[in-house]
Amino acid sequence: MIKKTLFRLATGLTVFTLVIAGFSQSVSAAQITARSVTIGSSVASAVTSYSFGFTVPSATVIQSASFTACTTASGACTTPSGFSVTGTTLTAQPTNLGDASGWTVNTSTAGSLRLSKSGNVAAPTGAQTVSFSGVTNPSATNATFFIRITTYSDASWTTSIDTGTVASSTAGQITVTASVDET
Repeated sequence: MIKKTLFRLATGLTVFTLVIAGFSQSVSAAQITARSVTIGSSVASAVTSYSFGFTVPSATVIQSASFTACTTASGACTTPSGFSVTGTTLTAQPTNLGDASGWTVNTSTAGSLRLSKSGNVAAPTGAQTVSFSGVTNPSATNATFFIRITTYSDASWTTSIDTGTVASSTAGQITVTASVDET
């Protein structure tokens, strides 16, 4: 009787351990490399263009991507005051993100430039470029903000593939006025 009870207990612990081990697996995205952002104007509150350059390390087909503006590089994301994507469009179709056409912008998430193509079947190649126009800069002058880039294997921004962050800043404009006397 004791041997049966110990056997059941040992068997139960083994099954319990296997179940726990199955839940302890973690999924992590690879780091996007060669990340950059070029902003058409650094003036606070300016409506301008944002062009992202990056290289994804995975050959997984990308069906959506997000570029989310945050006040910090990691942790909880707070959108910088004044940053807006309302009215944002693609300047041109993305380069090397997979299919060369059919990508669309989604501005339904505040602070996040998002694009998708549910029918994309081509894997990314080389260096990627994604450019948006009609983006409103944060309203604070000389304020640093971060844009978190994430690629996804589905068209609904849920299954991430790779991630990376770029830093940017608004800048106070310098005006120089000079008067030169005749000689």
